Amino acid sequence: MRFDGKVALVSGAGSGIGRATALGFGERGARVAVADIDGGRAEVVAAEIAAAGGTATAITADAASPAGIEAMIGGAVKTFGGLDILHNNAFGQPTLAVDTHIFRVANRTGLAAGKDVLSVEQKLLKTIPAEFLQHAHHWLILHGRYVCLARKPKCPDCPIRDLCDFRPKTAAAGKT
Repeated sequence: MRFDGKVALVSGAGSGIGRATALGFGERGARVAVADIDGGRAEVVAAEIAAAGGTATAITADAASPAGIEAMIGGAVKTFGGLDILHNNAFGQPTLAVDTHIFRVANRTGLAAGKDVLSVEQKLLKTIPAEFLQHAHHWLILHGRYVCLARKPKCPDCPIRDLCDFRPKTAAAGKT
């Protein structure tokens, strides 16, 4: 899969899985915002992406605070003019950032309907227990990427179609 023309923000990208994820996005053509609480580690990973022919910026921010999350998103948007992919990998931080996949899944399923990402995020933070937030972030992204697709959702194959409020598709898929 290629991410040419996309902007990816990866939190916790200074080491471990976050680093590997940031490098992977870079290798596949994304412009990468490498965010980490340790600015030095973020700089090293951004430099690795650039050395491999990619485009990256380092952002020093703490994903545990709303100001840190805003700094990450703001830094990515300021540097690259937008944001397409947000991968929350800040280890152990009970938070959930809303990207296009999560926004779509939350609205279609009725889990956290809202008109903008902030209202969806606030509803999800109230709904999902803190101990599940980081994993829920990944689960919702994956569900939106592979099942609840924007143009052709795979409702007949969806494991949660019986819970889904997306009537135009779930009715045709046999939801009762």
